[in-house]
Amino acid sequence: MSKRKYMICYDVSDDKDRNKVVKELLKVGIRTQYSVFETEISAKKLKIVLNKLKIIINPKTDSIIVYPLSEKTYKKVIRVGNNISYLPIDDIFV
Repeated sequence: MSKRKYMICYDVSDDKDRNKVVKELLKVGIRTQYSVFETEISAKKLKIVLNKLKIIINPKTDSIIVYPLSEKTYKKVIRVGNNISYLPIDDIFV
């Protein structure tokens, strides 16, 4: 099963729901910005993840956007500043 790179962005208004979305996305990718994850997964796994996220979010107020990234496009990504995964203070595990 071939994998592909994706950028997944979310905008979730409810704190509890947002935390659930983050928890699911951390299982499959790395956080590169507060509401942006990068992942490399199969289309089947992406569908499973999106189905889980659809149950969590409120479709009237929240959104999740998935951008497929080709290898060629991914190599052209421009990062300015800190390009390691984003970890807000409350997400750091000791």
